[in-house]
Amino acid sequence: AEMASRGLAIAKDIGGETELLAILEGNRARALVELGRFAEAQALTEHALASALQRNDVRWAGTFALYGAPAFCSDGKLERCAALLEIAREKLGAALPAGHSTFASIELLASQLLLARGKVVEARDAAARAVGLFEAAPDKSTLQAQALVALARLDVSTDDAAAGTRHADQAVTHATRSLAGLPHSEWLGQASLARAITEPAGADRPAALAQLQSAAENLRETLGADAPSSREAIELAGRR
Repeated sequence: AEMASRGLAIAKDIGGETELLAILEGNRARALVELGRFAEAQALTEHALASALQRNDVRWAGTFALYGAPAFCSDGKLERCAALLEIAREKLGAALPAGHSTFASIELLASQLLLARGKVVEARDAAARAVGLFEAAPDKSTLQAQALVALARLDVSTDDAAAGTRHADQAVTHATRSLAGLPHSEWLGQASLARAITEPAGADRPAALAQLQSAAENLRETLGADAPSSREAIELAGRR
C-alpha cells in the first residue's frame, strides 16, 4: 500500500488524466480495501474507472471495477458493488480468454456480494466455484489461497467444520508455496487465521494459539496492526 501511495503521488505531480495515473489509483484502491479504508478506496475506484471508460480501455475498466467493488460490499453499498461486479463481468469477459484466472476472482467477488446480502449458502457455492475456476485456470494465481480462505470461513458459517478445516489447510499450503523467500505473507496470515477459526471444539489449545500467533504476525507485518484482519487475529489470540 505504501509503494502504491508513493507512485500515485508522483503520477499526480506529473499531471493529466493518464493511463498510468488510473492504474496507480486502481492498485492503491485494492490495497486500501485490505486496510479497511473503504471510503478512500471507493473514491479512487470511481476516478480510475471513469478514466478507463473515457479512454475506452475495456480491460482496465473491468479490472478497476473488480479491484474496487469489495470496498463497496464491505461498506454496505451493495447496489454499487453489484453494478461494479457486472462491469467487471462484461468488460473482462470481452477482454480475456476463456478460463483465465480472473474469472475466478469475479466469482469470488460474487460470493462476497451474496454474503453481504445474507445469502450464506449461495455465497459458499460461489466461493466453491471460484476455487474450481482457479484450479482449472491455465494461468496459476496466488489468489487461489484467497478463495480457499473465503470458502473455509463459509464452510464454518454453514456448519461444515470438517470442510472448513480441509479448505483452510489447503489455503495454508497454497500461501506457503507462494512465499518465494519472503519472511511474511498477507495470505499466509489470512490462511492461518482461517485455520484457527475452523479448529473444532476441544482441539489442541497450544496448537490453535500458535496458529493464531502466526496469523497475527504475518498480518501485522504485511498490513499493519490496524487492518481489520490483523485486529481479528490479535483479538482471537488474546482470548486463547
